[in-house]
Amino acid sequence: MIARNRQPLYVKTIAKNIFWGFVFLFGLNSLVAAQIKTQPPDPLFLLQEKQNAAIAKNRFSVVNVKAYNDGIGSHSIGSGVIVSRRCHVITNNHVVENFSLFEVGIMGGGGVTKYPATLIAVDKTQDLALLRVKKKENCSQATLPADGSVEIGETIFVLGCPFGISHTVTRGIVSKRNRTVAMGDMLYHNMIQTNASISQGNSGGPAVNMKGEVIGITTAIFSKGRSSNGLGFLTPVTRVNPFLNDNINKASSLQPVAAQEKDTINLTDKIPHEYLGDCTKCHRILYKTPVTFSETVPHPNMGNCTKCHEIVKNDPGAFVTVAQVTEGRGFLKDQAEKMRLEKLRQEKLSTKSTATLLKYIGILLALMVAFAGLVYYYFRIGFRKKNASQ
Repeated sequence: MIARNRQPLYVKTIAKNIFWGFVFLFGLNSLVAAQIKTQPPDPLFLLQEKQNAAIAKNRFSVVNVKAYNDGIGSHSIGSGVIVSRRCHVITNNHVVENFSLFEVGIMGGGGVTKYPATLIAVDKTQDLALLRVKKKENCSQATLPADGSVEIGETIFVLGCPFGISHTVTRGIVSKRNRTVAMGDMLYHNMIQTNASISQGNSGGPAVNMKGEVIGITTAIFSKGRSSNGLGFLTPVTRVNPFLNDNINKASSLQPVAAQEKDTINLTDKIPHEYLGDCTKCHRILYKTPVTFSETVPHPNMGNCTKCHEIVKNDPGAFVTVAQVTEGRGFLKDQAEKMRLEKLRQEKLSTKSTATLLKYIGILLALMVAFAGLVYYYFRIGFRKKNASQ
């Protein structure tokens, strides 16, 4: 009679143990999932995402600019940024000066495509030039804010095509505002100083803030040679906007700007012919070489040294433009974006793997607890049955 009374209790106890085991399993699983969902995102990850968005916003607005003359091998390479859906491009005047033919490389889904362009307007006092690209489709337009205010220490990105390597990005901060830069016989006021790396070919490219807004146009560096020393200078967007407003709506009625007859040369490069005397008889000097009075003159007396050189007192450091005059280079594919995306994918896979592992550990623990409970009650009830039968 006692054994028959114990049998319903044994079955009831096992069912109760299984029920609480599954309750524990689902409770633990929910707790792990809630912890994963409520974990605050990494601030550095959010900052990286914001930077990526600012750069991606201008990915198809940054262009490379090539200026050259028909039948002459030398040419100038710089950068630019699209400022209207009608494919107007702003760049520096010193990139296009003394050239008559222009080619603009625009990034698209299949890579960089080159289009012919027409020079619409220039402003030598601001070192700005406006090109119109001959393209049927609309272009991706960058954002130029009306105020263009920047703060010292603000993070910015310089986008451009240094040495013809398309769509290169460097990062820096606003080091100083309202700088005055002297280049040749021109003074440029209210320039923005930055420590972002700027190289030859960056001239005319945009500098953008964390919102992806253009805050300036890359114009010059202060250097002992032509390499970046962390002293770069940008033409502020507050000076770019009036130039665009005066010219972009009139572009359809304006005639292309005539080029100079003399070929432009860069005296920092090797002269491709024997000594023929005064270079200015046949050429316009685009880049003068900085020299000091203590240096030995390597050629016969040709009169005023300032025709070909910038005289400096002690150290041959000077403000120089950063357009590249060269025999031309091919466009290289940029692998940085692929590497970044692959790294981001690996980080997400790692996070997902960790969450999955915690989930399965919770399931395993719950099953172990349920099994231990079943074993315990089995032997406990079996022991009671044995005592009852005795």
